[in-house]
Amino acid sequence: MRLILSLILLYTCQQIMKVYQDRDDVNKVMDTMFLLLTNSDSIYKQIVLWKKAHRIEVLFSVMKGPIFNQKKREHEEQLSSTARQAKIQLRAFNATALFTCLLWVLYPVINVHVQGKPVEFAIWLPFDVNLSPYTYIAAFYVWVQTSWLAFSNTTMDVFITFFLAQCKTQLSILRVDLEHIVEKSKEEAKMSSEDFKRVFDRRLKIVLSHYDEIIK
Repeated sequence: MRLILSLILLYTCQQIMKVYQDRDDVNKVMDTMFLLLTNSDSIYKQIVLWKKAHRIEVLFSVMKGPIFNQKKREHEEQLSSTARQAKIQLRAFNATALFTCLLWVLYPVINVHVQGKPVEFAIWLPFDVNLSPYTYIAAFYVWVQTSWLAFSNTTMDVFITFFLAQCKTQLSILRVDLEHIVEKSKEEAKMSSEDFKRVFDRRLKIVLSHYDEIIK
């Protein structure tokens, strides 16, 4: 986390220097600001996750606990579906972001080789990027930095979304348990020859504990 944050902070500082350098050219400033705002958002999210790491660990322990994983078939189907959707979303977001970064860095290289136009990167660099091999060094550096940013940002977004999706899934599971609590209690009482009220009370306590864990 610290390494990634340090790299993004370095890149952000270079963007701020670029904005100051081109402060008289609105178009260049806007080109730089496009990613600068994204970087600022990513930095904020990383700092929040870093500072709240202990609370995230608590959430993970709850999600791995027995209340959220009761080993019931109807529960496992919903949990598996949520996990599968999260994996697909993460891979799709990461792949799309990295592909976009690749296209982004190919543009200045194509300008040099095909069209012979001057190259302009949206960051401050201590050398002339129009001189070979500095063009390729700059392109590689920008590609690495933007890829780090894109991968981190999309991963954090999906990570946060997964927590919300998990909460929704647990509420759906809770609703199903409440809808069938009487029926399930009767079946268990009949099979175990136990008093229905005692079985019902036990199941209701589990439902209430489940609800308490969700709203923590």
